[in-house]
Amino acid sequence: MRYLQDIADKTAYMNGMVRLTKADGAVVDEERVFILNAAHGLGLATEQIADLDSRFTSPDKERVMFTNRGSAAFFIQEAIQLCMVDGQYDDNEKQEIRDIAEENGLNESDVTVFEEWIQEGLAWRSRGEALVRAIANRK
Repeated sequence: MRYLQDIADKTAYMNGMVRLTKADGAVVDEERVFILNAAHGLGLATEQIADLDSRFTSPDKERVMFTNRGSAAFFIQEAIQLCMVDGQYDDNEKQEIRDIAEENGLNESDVTVFEEWIQEGLAWRSRGEALVRAIANRK
């Protein structure tokens, strides 16, 4: 099954990314540009991208409602990866992800299984990078 085929799911995905970006209280320009470029890549119309851009400064919490559980789960997986990749997965991000999951009919164990899987993947990648360094530095 492919996810984010429906414009409503693409919009929900991007709204979710904006909501996560705002979770720490500060939106840096690099985050904003990244998300707007992703929206363009998903094929959102110019008006939709402009609307998305206005949400970065809005005090309102973006509505993130997917049309199916698969797209919601896909978003949660992607969102956790994005939050964890820099090594800083803070409590605000965790809570926002859990809120979005709950709003879309997913439960705590759904989120936890993704978090554990992603942590395993990051550890696996880190071990691979260490192997490359060890071989590269071998005399």
